[in-house]
Amino acid sequence: MRGRRVLVLSMVVVAVGVLTAVTAYYLDPSRGAVGPMSGLGLALPAETRILTGIEVQRLVHSTAYRRFFSGTNRPQAFTDLQARTGLAAERDLQQVLISSQMRDGQTGAVAIVSGSFDRQKVVRTVEHQPGVSSRTLEGRALYVFHPEGAPASALAFLEDDVLAVGTEAEVEKAVTAYARGTGGLRGNAEILALVQSLKPGAAVWSVGDQSLLSRLPTSMPSGSGLPAMTLPGLKSVTLSGEVEPAVSFEAVVQTADEKSAQQIASMAGMIIGLARMQGGQRPEMQQLASAITVTTDQSRVRVNGSFSDELLAALQKSQAARAPTPPPDPEAER
Repeated sequence: MRGRRVLVLSMVVVAVGVLTAVTAYYLDPSRGAVGPMSGLGLALPAETRILTGIEVQRLVHSTAYRRFFSGTNRPQAFTDLQARTGLAAERDLQQVLISSQMRDGQTGAVAIVSGSFDRQKVVRTVEHQPGVSSRTLEGRALYVFHPEGAPASALAFLEDDVLAVGTEAEVEKAVTAYARGTGGLRGNAEILALVQSLKPGAAVWSVGDQSLLSRLPTSMPSGSGLPAMTLPGLKSVTLSGEVEPAVSFEAVVQTADEKSAQQIASMAGMIIGLARMQGGQRPEMQQLASAITVTTDQSRVRVNGSFSDELLAALQKSQAARAPTPPPDPEAER
């Protein structure tokens, strides 16, 4: 009898252990990755229309970033985040997931930012911002910024090393979905399917669904040597890119039918052809055009590009040569 009790007790202990492990696996927000998106992205709002992911350390340590975005060309979003939180993307961030929404003519956005940083230092920086207030939501501190003449924005810690930053309503949704482990992007099957179609591990990626693309103008005005063009119905767009050892990307445009795909491919071909025409005066444009290919697969259009370091150097040199010369500083001349 005693041996039977020990056996039953052992089975109960094992069952509880298995249940605990399974529960932790499926409810841990860091799990459940979808394509290149970590499980953190599931807390983003279900109303997401555009979803973008950036592996920050891979980006900021790439040759392309150093060529085009360092110094005074640093992305404004990185500068704004540092001013508000003290976080330097180049030092503190690992991943950024950005959700954009559009509903009833109103836009909203929220980013989930993860990395390695000191929560208390960030809190002190945030609390010293002008016009900031705080309250508690789902057991987490929510900081709300009230800039004069602009909509309120907010910031909240999902974990010690995970922040949600954006418009107030969207940050509230992200906090609620993360804390409860339900809702959020789980309710947007279309966006999740688009993310799932991307290869895991992409350094930069973005997807947009049909509800967003339906708001685009149906025609493209003529200009730059191009005739006026009518845009066919677009259903979705996905983009994924790498930054090392070379900059490369693949964009996939899903259209309504094969005819629409051919129209999109023709438009892309015309734009590439225009770049080639500038090759006589700007050889780097000829190289750029040659590095891009456009193919169709039934109702899909694929645009692929791969840019060598030599091409990037030529583009950087051309960009510097064409940049306007800043006016002289009267104070510096004195």
